[in-house]
Order: sequence, then C-alpha cells, then structure tokens
Amino acid sequence: LICVVDAPYKGYFDATITFSDGAKYRMYCNPSDTTFGKRLEDRLSFRVFDTSNNLIGVFVGRTKKTGKLFGGYVYYELNFCNRQYIGYEIGRASQGIALCLYYNDKLLSICDKNTHVVNFQDDYNIYCENFDDIYMSTLFTIYYDMAKFPDMREIKLYSQVETYMVTANKELKSKYDPEFIPRIKAMEGKTD
Repeated sequence: LICVVDAPYKGYFDATITFSDGAKYRMYCNPSDTTFGKRLEDRLSFRVFDTSNNLIGVFVGRTKKTGKLFGGYVYYELNFCNRQYIGYEIGRASQGIALCLYYNDKLLSICDKNTHVVNFQDDYNIYCENFDDIYMSTLFTIYYDMAKFPDMREIKLYSQVETYMVTANKELKSKYDPEFIPRIKAMEGKTD
C-alpha cells in the first residue's frame, strides 16, 4: 500500500493523500472556483498543497498538435515542487493503459492501468526506477484517475467494465518503453 486517499464528495474534488511514510498532500479541483483565475484552464487545473496549505503543484491537461488536420494528442503538464514533469497516456488495447511520467526527457515511471474495472475500483500498478519518484508518480495517477474517470459517486454492486484504448500516434507511442517494466521487475527480483 502506497497511500490512502480520503476524498469525501463535496460536489468537487478535494482529497487528502497520506503516504505510508506519513507524507501528506491535499489535491483540489473545483471548476466553479475562480480563486486561481477565471480562464477554463485555471478552473480545470488540479492543485496540490502541502500540510501548511502552501500551493506546491499544478496539474493540467494539454494538447500537442502534430501537423495534420486533426492530428495531435493529449499530454499532462505537472508542475510539482518547482519541477516540471510531463505525463503521457498510451493505450495498449487489451494490455491496458500505460501512464508514462517524464522529467527532462527521462522516463521516471510507468503506471499500468488494468482494462478490467470491478465496482468502479480501478487497478493501477506503478513501476519506478528510483523510489524517490513514487510520490510524483502516485499523485499523477490520482490526478489522471480523477480527471479521466471521475466516478466518485457511482455506486453499483457487482459492476464490471472492460475498457480498451489504442494509441495510434507514433510520436505518442514512442513515449512507452516496453523494456521498462520488465527491467524494474528484474531489479526487484520479480518475474511475471
């Protein structure tokens, strides 16, 4: 267990994230709140605060145009503790979704999202080369889940959903390193 997310429903997202070592952050997004600006981007950004309620991070989705008429892809700009990270979502069909987190063009982690969801409980596995990147990787995963699959109030017993996504954009697909997860598993002495 990496962390616990306490997110009581308030009509917007306001969560306390407590890591197993005691580190604690607050993540907040309220599209009706204009405290941080009136532009749509300002209102849809997720903000991260430390225990003293100081703003230490802003996460927002962006689109990169690739030159073709409808070409492009979504990526995530994650500013956290004065560092800018970039996150990518790569659909791998029946193998799930890979969330790839980069800093300075270096792949830090891959979060693997399972295609099978039971009772609105998504299953994620995070693989990091350096354990120091686990906080940022986890915060990115929580942000991604809330921005992409905001089913906080959904209640349905015994529900099961299969979600497949395929990434066709070659530039985006290149962000996924198929050797990364096996390399991390080998470092930990694990095999499939």
